[in-house]
Amino acid sequence: MNFLHLAFNLYWLWALGTILERTFGHLRYLALILFLAFGSSLAEFAVLTGGVGLSGVGYGLWAMLWVLDRKDPRFSGVLDHQTSQLFIIWFFICIALTLTDIMPIGNIAHGVGAALGFLAGVAASNTGVAKWRSLGVAALIVCLGLAGSTVLWPRFNVSGEAQMEVERAGVAALDRSDNIKAAKLLELSAHMRSAPARKWFNLGIAYHRLGNYAAALNAHQHAAAMPDATKDMREAANELDDYQKAKKAYQKFHHRQYSHSFRTFMNEGLSAFTFDCCFFPNRHRDQPGAHLPGYQLALHRRYFSF
Repeated sequence: MNFLHLAFNLYWLWALGTILERTFGHLRYLALILFLAFGSSLAEFAVLTGGVGLSGVGYGLWAMLWVLDRKDPRFSGVLDHQTSQLFIIWFFICIALTLTDIMPIGNIAHGVGAALGFLAGVAASNTGVAKWRSLGVAALIVCLGLAGSTVLWPRFNVSGEAQMEVERAGVAALDRSDNIKAAKLLELSAHMRSAPARKWFNLGIAYHRLGNYAAALNAHQHAAAMPDATKDMREAANELDDYQKAKKAYQKFHHRQYSHSFRTFMNEGLSAFTFDCCFFPNRHRDQPGAHLPGYQLALHRRYFSF
């Protein structure tokens, strides 16, 4: 089926593209192909998993010729009714094939490609306000696709596969101790739709390794409050919360010039510990956990891997 799909796309690229290339020239035709490919692929990637293909381009060429056939005398009669029927029927067949898991197809690329092709046809067959309005709408669609594929991707994307890929890359960064990259990837993964508690827990581990204990606590507490949280996640949130409280107590007394013995009791399962609150002007200022051995309990927990 994939070979047939590829052959279908290549045939229509040749059949429809040749007509447009003859009229508009090589460079304009190349710009059109890149525009359709870029816009439709961005839209597909923004919402689902994306991919490389010609589906959006084929539908864009068809939609553009559909407009030009009616608006531009140079293209009169180039697109027959049966071809348009075929594209419309195939559009819905592709949706059915995707929903039934028979063959994954870029249906969003089909739709957005057709919309961009339609707008390109309106722009090519009109002048003045109509032309610039259609170009503006087309540019807006591409910009939305670009934003949805980058900074707004966690909000736009609804694909479980895409979420898993981002999380897998973040966990791989944790394995390599590349904690800065891990935090960035796991932040992206955790803020995607329907993110499970596991993702927030892993994000907390990355923050913890970077020494950002406040952010780590927020991530662990977020994970612990979710319905699918495990006992280990809840314990990590409690331990880190205890550390933050002990740290505040330490900071309250650290300016004193003498040793102070401080004893505190942790939550269930943890014994009391003592630490030295000596003030050293040139030491430990950037290491808030240096005198708090309890903080390492959560740090040493194993993150959820694959």
